[in-house]
Amino acid sequence: MNHAHVILEMLRDEKNSYTRQSLKKAVSERFGRKARFTNCSGRPFSFDSIFEFFISREKVIVHPDRNLSLLIHNVC
Repeated sequence: MNHAHVILEMLRDEKNSYTRQSLKKAVSERFGRKARFTNCSGRPFSFDSIFEFFISREKVIVHPDRNLSLLIHNVC
């Protein structure tokens, strides 16, 4: 199982611009389709559930053009 911060680090990389779908594809290619992730409390998540967690905790925002931005000040 991978820590969710690896996904946030992918978003931090300024060389890439992601939408939810392109990030999901990149994560799947890097970690496998069935990859699971943990948050800092150790709770397991699928990609879709960790993505919703990021949105709910305002770690990631989705712009009107569907591109994603990392809100670094909300990352632990």
